[in-house]
Amino acid sequence: MAIERHLLKGTLNQYIEAIFHFKDFMTKHSIERVVPTGNVFIIFELDGFLRNTYDNEILKPIAFI
Repeated sequence: MAIERHLLKGTLNQYIEAIFHFKDFMTKHSIERVVPTGNVFIIFELDGFLRNTYDNEILKPIAFI
């Protein structure tokens, strides 16, 4: 797996801390639990895999309409 971190220069660095690029990133788990940090992340998944948000109690995908 390759990870690259790009720091921004100019005006955008006031609003965006960094841009990360992951290549060949594969997890060994199918469900990931995330603890809120107060940060905002925008993630672009370009690998073609379907991803879901899961119900915390029953761990089934939540259907969004």
